[in-house]
Amino acid sequence: MPEMADVEVLKRRFNAELKGKKITAVKILNRALVKGEPGLDKKLTGKKIVEAERYGKYLFVNVGDGFLILHFGLTGHLLFETGKQKPSSEAMLIISVDGVDLIYEAARLFGMAGWCEDPQAFIKEKKLGPDAASLSQPDFLSILHGVKGAIKPALMDQHKLAGIGNVYADEILFRAGIHPQMPVKGLTLERLRKVHEQVQRVHEDAVKVGAVRTKMPEGSLMKIRKTSKVCPKCGGPLELILVGGRETLFCPHCQHL
Repeated sequence: MPEMADVEVLKRRFNAELKGKKITAVKILNRALVKGEPGLDKKLTGKKIVEAERYGKYLFVNVGDGFLILHFGLTGHLLFETGKQKPSSEAMLIISVDGVDLIYEAARLFGMAGWCEDPQAFIKEKKLGPDAASLSQPDFLSILHGVKGAIKPALMDQHKLAGIGNVYADEILFRAGIHPQMPVKGLTLERLRKVHEQVQRVHEDAVKVGAVRTKMPEGSLMKIRKTSKVCPKCGGPLELILVGGRETLFCPHCQHL
């Protein structure tokens, strides 16, 4: 699932490569992807990209009189294609920008594309919490104060903190040395501060490597998540459990409950 670092990398690419360029055509291949009022293709065609912004897992592309909203759900991603390759069966939306085709692909339809005139109003409507990557430590501690339940679902609750998903939550807690099932109320202020620190560091590390998880620094859980069952810290076996209904990878030796 694309998380806030993935969308941050996409935002920066938009601004580096497409800022000021004109949208020449829009093809909606799967109407179920487009949420809200109809006519997204007409609203976008002919507009110039002013700037892209990110909030949580959402990308807002300013085109002057409104914003294209993109969210990538579980399997969505955006391809930048300069040739005339035939779109795959997973292509749902194609936005042509001065010779570049932005192809939204998804194996399963959980994401969305839409239109809004005010991102802040959209964020409020969706009841999203503050963006996790830009949240100060005092505000982070305030949000988690008195929260019931385990720390991992709390980090992933988009109404509390916008942007953290399953894989990044595992990485944050692994680096902080905290069991994903640890009750939030059982964590000291010192340990919660450590979680906040790792939210920032994991995001920064991921953005530096273009959100390519196998390029994360040595010792990262994300780097070996698909290839090894051995803890990169202690060499012991990793365990896979369900926490809040989500597949959770952790080290029982480094992350005591």
